[in-house]
Amino acid sequence: MLRFFIMLFFITNTVAGLSYYIQRTWVKNEKVQNQTLRVQKGSDVMDGEYPYVILIAGITPFKELYRVASGSLITDTWVLTSAHIFSNRGVHANNTLVVWFGKFTESPFITNQYSEVLDIVLHPAFRDMPFISYELFYGINDIALLRVNKINLPVYGKLSPVDHTTLIGLSTIYVGGGETDKLGTDLYRALQVGHGMVIKCGAPVNKWSPYLLCVTPPCPEKKHIPIIGDSGSPFLVDGKIVGTFSVRYFTFTHVSWTAFSPVDLYLDWINEVITPRVY
Repeated sequence: MLRFFIMLFFITNTVAGLSYYIQRTWVKNEKVQNQTLRVQKGSDVMDGEYPYVILIAGITPFKELYRVASGSLITDTWVLTSAHIFSNRGVHANNTLVVWFGKFTESPFITNQYSEVLDIVLHPAFRDMPFISYELFYGINDIALLRVNKINLPVYGKLSPVDHTTLIGLSTIYVGGGETDKLGTDLYRALQVGHGMVIKCGAPVNKWSPYLLCVTPPCPEKKHIPIIGDSGSPFLVDGKIVGTFSVRYFTFTHVSWTAFSPVDLYLDWINEVITPRVY
């Protein structure tokens, strides 16, 4: 029995290592082609264009800043993002998580445009598992809310109540603030926006969660390439948030799926969490 578990441990870690190698090799190849965009045919967001799209950042005890994920301010004290970002909170155990907003081409320590994360509220039915391989992975109800100190903005993100099953075939805009393919330090830079069309997800994404929807870019020869740090960023249809970026799947054959969690399924829960209780 002990020998069986030792062999299982070895096989599992070998598969995980191989998956990681494939991912990094694929991303490395993409970097050779384009070192500035994380979304093919994407472009930098102009100042004030999407003021409610924020970055979740970490601050170390040495006052070092790093990007963690993206999200949307839907009120002056609540951020909508993805739950899987916080599956391993121990990574940030000694650091302070903040919401970085406003200007991203300059340090928030200079602009003072950041607010500490006070509470992390994961959807009660969120479930995932440690990544082993694409065949042994799932994540459902990948949605979360962050409570922060008050942030005054000219406009906040509006959630779409439209049934997610009616979104198939519609044009969508994606805004994110994760890594780009640029080599070297690339911490202070603008958000980027890309365009695509909502489609049904293919295997294995459609096996991970029955609720996820995917996005294909306008040109079939190009690939939507959100990278680390884009999790939680919004997908928009007609200016309203229809989902949060959940997962990107790709293989060495360049089959790529960009999936988001539809927000219409979680509107009741969101309202329950963010609406002040009257006793």
